[in-house]
Amino acid sequence: MLNHTMVILEVMASSLLSMLFFRSLNPDNMIEDPNTLSSYTNMFDAMVDAAYYSMQALNFTGISIIVTQSGWPSSGGANEPDANVDNALAYNSNLIRHVLNDSGTPSQQKLPINTYIYELFNEDLRVGSLSEKNWGVFFPNGTALYSLNFVNAVEGDTLSKAMPGVFCVANSSADSRDLKEGLDWACGPGGANCSAIQPGKSCYEAGNLFAVASYAFNDYYHRTQESGGTCNFGNTAMITTNDPSHGSCIFAGSTGSNSTTNGGTTPDPLGPSNGVARLQAKLAHVASMLLLLCFYL
Repeated sequence: MLNHTMVILEVMASSLLSMLFFRSLNPDNMIEDPNTLSSYTNMFDAMVDAAYYSMQALNFTGISIIVTQSGWPSSGGANEPDANVDNALAYNSNLIRHVLNDSGTPSQQKLPINTYIYELFNEDLRVGSLSEKNWGVFFPNGTALYSLNFVNAVEGDTLSKAMPGVFCVANSSADSRDLKEGLDWACGPGGANCSAIQPGKSCYEAGNLFAVASYAFNDYYHRTQESGGTCNFGNTAMITTNDPSHGSCIFAGSTGSNSTTNGGTTPDPLGPSNGVARLQAKLAHVASMLLLLCFYL
């Protein structure tokens, strides 16, 4: 009985996370409101509709809701395992797609859901838990934690399941045995397309486990991120915005504007002190969109 209960709880937790991150749900897992019979595929719509129904109960109608804060923390304490960069990227990227697809909510399908992402910068001096300080898309000095793309979301670009400009690469400090284990899993059960790192192919580098593992990790991540795949591989991988592509070896998510010209360049890890100059233009562009446009439809 205990094992059966644990399985049920794990399924419920998985469905809840899928609803939180706007991931596709099996029809059997959708949540139906017993009062309105509306079916919900994500928690965001359910919360917005709850506000609409509360307003209607007080005889207020025809008023569009603006969501002033919605986001996900990129880092948290030991008791906050779901506060990480993978989940922050997944939530905000899927939120952008959802808001811009002009579908409204089940109860208000013709009304746009104007939404502000919370928030632009991390607040390192904020009092509270570690997650409270890490809701930003940027570090306090302007370095990006991850890349968000509004234009491709509007146009329905399917270049990558994770947003372009974000890569999952091997951590250069990881143990080689752990890297090999992660590589074997990614190219096997993980379902990554590892044809490009086979001998004679464009991304094959004999004796460079870091390079071939990075390609496999990144391919897996871009194929599965939207459905729950993460960049971890037993703590041997990390997220970076530095394009590891080189020569004819093109990594998933590459825009072609930031690739290196040789295979010996190690991608810079995300951190508060690197890449400031490289990201100044992106900072100005995203800042203006986040603060001024409000996902205007």
